[in-house]
Amino acid sequence: MSREILVRVFFFAALLFLLVQLYEVLSSFLKPIALATLLAVVFQPVDAWALRVTGGRRTAAAAIVTAAIVLLVALPATALSGVLAREAAGLVRELSQLAESGALERLQQSLTESLPGRLFRTYAPAAGALNIDLGELAQTALSTVGNTVVGSLGGVARNVASVVLNLFIVLFTVFFLFRDGDRMVANLRALVPMQPADKDRVLRRLREMIEAVVRGMVVTAALQGVLTGVGLAIVGVPYAAFLALASGVLSLFPFGAVVVWLGSSIYLFAIGSLASALFLVAWGAVVVGTIDNFVRPILIGGQGEISTLLLFFGMLGGIEAYGFLGLFLGPALMATLAAFVEIYREEYLGTGIEDGSIEPSERSRRSARL
Repeated sequence: MSREILVRVFFFAALLFLLVQLYEVLSSFLKPIALATLLAVVFQPVDAWALRVTGGRRTAAAAIVTAAIVLLVALPATALSGVLAREAAGLVRELSQLAESGALERLQQSLTESLPGRLFRTYAPAAGALNIDLGELAQTALSTVGNTVVGSLGGVARNVASVVLNLFIVLFTVFFLFRDGDRMVANLRALVPMQPADKDRVLRRLREMIEAVVRGMVVTAALQGVLTGVGLAIVGVPYAAFLALASGVLSLFPFGAVVVWLGSSIYLFAIGSLASALFLVAWGAVVVGTIDNFVRPILIGGQGEISTLLLFFGMLGGIEAYGFLGLFLGPALMATLAAFVEIYREEYLGTGIEDGSIEPSERSRRSARL
């Protein structure tokens, strides 16, 4: 083995070893770093405005945007988490009492004898044959949910210092991403051994997908959750804040918000509040449904350039693999893979050149290289 080959083998082995050690050092902080990166993408327009206001002074602009994140995200999220924790605990406690007193069985009987129940039995007899015991189902569900809620609240109470530390890491990272982010991206871009146009394409697709998911999925889900909560509060449904959060989370999936407002409408109908039930159905179909039909397409626009099916499974698989942050990491990985597939098709199969999917200047450059 020549000296040159030996040096190269040693260099790359040492580099791999150092990268593995770097991962070990940073592995405990990957989630706060990923969350900070997500916030940096979301608040990029605010950063651009702050740069104009401060005359291009990046440190001042980064401080302004970080303060805005504290005011608009961190403090409201902390206050809301306390309200949701109280409502969740109260809901689990009250439903447990209802299940033990037999009220859920009476509610099930009332629903069965109501007009929707009779129509359901008439047009879906097979479903009626399932003989679902609402009380037993509720007991099982409440046991699972109750243990989860109590465990989560206990974990938060025991790990307040960890939560505060993670919040500090997120804000600290966000500040430096806004201050030095352009230089970090440029350095990372320079290390990637690809053609400049290909680097730009991968980074563009990655950025656009994250923006598309945040704007098209998270923002609309938040709006649907808020509007569902407003409708529930108007008709006086208990635990409106908790149900609004559930609606927002379920809104990330097709027809998810319908489960909350339609289920609440059925509950109101069963207890005899016909006018409130009809109002909530109209509110959900018209007001909440408008978000899906009009707002979501406007926010997403043409970004992402990835099929809805792949986006859906990217979100589900991302949540399974990475938890909540996988909601964004999954689609981002899908978009990055799609960009690499396009590059492979154009570089090695040549189909991108023949089918005209490359810009004229890019076509001439690639043709010369091929």
